[in-house]
Amino acid sequence: MFYRANWDGHRACIGCGLALIILGLVLLLPIIGWLIKALGWIAIVAGLIAVVLGVLTWAFSSRNQSP
Repeated sequence: MFYRANWDGHRACIGCGLALIILGLVLLLPIIGWLIKALGWIAIVAGLIAVVLGVLTWAFSSRNQSP
């Protein structure tokens, strides 16, 4: 259970993006077919975009908020 105050979605976005990257890498195993490889690349790209957007949002929004 989480008992954390001030929980924001930035870390969740980064974690979800990293999970998509890992899922994409698992799907790219050579045993899997071409369609699943395409889904793996889509998951990697979506994960990278989510991580970059999460880091940028976290970096720029933490400057503007006072503790």
